[in-house]
Amino acid sequence: MCKFDRISPESRRAGSILLLFSGLIVGCCNRTEPQQAPPSPKKQPTTEREEKTPPLVPGEKGKPTSAPPTTLSEMNIEPPIDAFSYQFQAAVFSHQSSLALSRNGRVHYSFVSAPHTGSGGHTVFETWDIPKKEAKVILDSLIADGILDLPSGFGGKFPSHRITLTRGKWQASIRPDSLSDSIVRRLLPLLQEAHPEMWKENGEALKKLRTPE
Repeated sequence: MCKFDRISPESRRAGSILLLFSGLIVGCCNRTEPQQAPPSPKKQPTTEREEKTPPLVPGEKGKPTSAPPTTLSEMNIEPPIDAFSYQFQAAVFSHQSSLALSRNGRVHYSFVSAPHTGSGGHTVFETWDIPKKEAKVILDSLIADGILDLPSGFGGKFPSHRITLTRGKWQASIRPDSLSDSIVRRLLPLLQEAHPEMWKENGEALKKLRTPE
């Protein structure tokens, strides 16, 4: 038979205190500190130079300017040009003509009598080739006649002129209020070749082309 010794009251109290103290130690060890959110990155102050630097104008390389370009020469379109296109419309609901010439001699012409309608009304489309030397002379002559320095308007005026010049991957367009007589003389042979009844001498269309209302 096993014999158990009697535990005294003092030993029981000492054991209870020891268990309580052990529980406090375990609770402190298992306690986790609350996680703090990472500090937000500080916003870098804007320097005075960044605030005062004007935006770049499309077409210019590293030349900030506060004023938009008003001529093709200000858009860095310099000779020699690879292609030229011209669009003319006499009035709001009148006919529209387009002429395009590339340095390889290809010429495109289109005429739409009623561009504001779905059908376009009476239409004319012509494509032909001229000698490359002749195309080069026309394009270089347009530069010499000052086409790069024509001031561009805001559009909305009639007769309406729109000129687009291309050089490599660059392209720029302007809307001059009128064309000089020397530029008209360069374009007239091509216009009359494509659509003689429209651009005949002393015709109404040619008068509007030469003289704005």
